Amino acid sequence: MRLKIIILILAVLAFLSVSIGSALYYYSFRTAAFEKNQADAAARLNLLSDQLSTHLSEHIKSVKALSGIRELRYALLNTSLETLYQANQILDLFTASLDLEVSYLIDSSGVTLCSSNRNEKDSFVGHDFSFRPYFQAARNATAATYLALGSTSNVRGVYYAHPVFDGYTGTVIGVAVMKAAVEPVEKRLFSGYEDVLMFVSPEGMIFISNQTELVFDLLWEITEEEADRLVDSRQFGNGPWEWSGFFKKDQTNVIDADNEKYLIAQREVTHYPGGKLSASENIKRLNVWSRNRLPGYWVR
Repeated sequence: MRLKIIILILAVLAFLSVSIGSALYYYSFRTAAFEKNQADAAARLNLLSDQLSTHLSEHIKSVKALSGIRELRYALLNTSLETLYQANQILDLFTASLDLEVSYLIDSSGVTLCSSNRNEKDSFVGHDFSFRPYFQAARNATAATYLALGSTSNVRGVYYAHPVFDGYTGTVIGVAVMKAAVEPVEKRLFSGYEDVLMFVSPEGMIFISNQTELVFDLLWEITEEEADRLVDSRQFGNGPWEWSGFFKKDQTNVIDADNEKYLIAQREVTHYPGGKLSASENIKRLNVWSRNRLPGYWVR
């Protein structure tokens, strides 16, 4: 009888040892899988951030070159049918060659003098863009890059602005602007990812994402005062804007409106101070991801 008890105790101990060992192995493997996935995600996010920065800043030098062409100066200093025609030809050439949405020339008061979309129904000619920060910066002799929803075209774009200087006095007499559409960059860089990818403005607006339903949602809740400032800026239209439903628990964990848990990582994007590229990954999917990689685990 005593022997049976000893054998039973040994059997229980062996079972507990195997169970505990298996559990420790599973959690050790799961932790390693999570850490590897997070390291891979961080590497992808860094690469994507660099690529996005490159794509969103690719026309900074081009608009500087455009602003220095004499036909644009002539159109601003001596506006006539002939000088406007010559300036428009230059704008058409740059727009077609660089695959831009539009190029245009603004006078010192903020009114568009000529534009490559002058024959379209949403022509910029005659429109006052003095409220745009890119115009205000360039009018003060500072080149600017700006992300916004077009107030006339209603199309998301990257705006590149550069002052046009008088060749004799050196004063700013106008502003040359290029606008590139965001959608091609969004499709080229953000497609094919299971993560929720978002480029978020300093104000918290989701401007680019691989989840189209999130575009022009606010990543986090904002106050009424902050919402009023967004309306006044007209950067993202007139609103109102919905909240994405994400709630930040800490620096790396967020919860959505359905109480699903996500890991989030963010990276600054060069040339866009305060703008961040964010990647969120569902923790449930990560759990499945790690289990599916356990040796001997079969996915049915």
